[in-house]
Amino acid sequence: MNLLNSLLKNSNFVSQKERETLGLKDLAIVSFSSLNHMSESIRSCDSFQQNPSLNNTPFIMYLSNDVSETIKTLYSELCPIAKIIPLNLSDYPGYVQDLSQYRFKPIYQALTLQKYKVILNVDTSIRFDPNFNFSNLISDVIKQNPIDVTLLASNSHNMFSVTHPKMFECFPHINKKSTIKSTQYKSGLILWIGSEIGWKIMKRFLTCALHPECMGPVGSTTNCDYSLMTKFPNRFSGCHRFDQSALNLILLEESKYRPSLFQ
Repeated sequence: MNLLNSLLKNSNFVSQKERETLGLKDLAIVSFSSLNHMSESIRSCDSFQQNPSLNNTPFIMYLSNDVSETIKTLYSELCPIAKIIPLNLSDYPGYVQDLSQYRFKPIYQALTLQKYKVILNVDTSIRFDPNFNFSNLISDVIKQNPIDVTLLASNSHNMFSVTHPKMFECFPHINKKSTIKSTQYKSGLILWIGSEIGWKIMKRFLTCALHPECMGPVGSTTNCDYSLMTKFPNRFSGCHRFDQSALNLILLEESKYRPSLFQ
């Protein structure tokens, strides 16, 4: 509980009045990389720097502890606009420190949302279109989505087939039939608004990450037959999507089963 409280204690809610005036001036973009994704992160930053509408937008890069000082220096030379922050997970349980369970993702996103009113989380695989104008992105999303967390990239499979059965035990009230009918959106491109509802969802996301059996139940893996994700949509495919599965379930509940609000 102390770990959870430390991630929530500095949260200053965006008021309803502030929400109506949010724009590009309030946005920060955040990402995370471990050593094996550094080449991707360099390419992602390069595409960010080529988009003129983002010239004044903060870019925060969290790095895992396997990234050496030499690599950090190289990255800072190639991506001078990035604010580099080491992500220290040493105070967290071992299952959170295990990067293959993706429990770190809500942690660095919460740390960033403490400091900015709006954040766009991007995986290192994301490339910014140099011609896309981000100026209206936030206002357009606010008009569409009252729950203030929006997943911006789709998938070809539903929620149910990529959610480990034991994860559902942490969501005892969820309508499983709705997860069969609902497309699971990617967690690699998320727009967060730091409103009361945005932070409520963040708290649920963090709570799941810190629970030993929620985000990464025993036996969860992404090493599986991907074709089963779409072949049998009403069965668990054997492919679990960790943070992505958790956040999609949370948003499905918070939207009262209206996925069009957050997708």
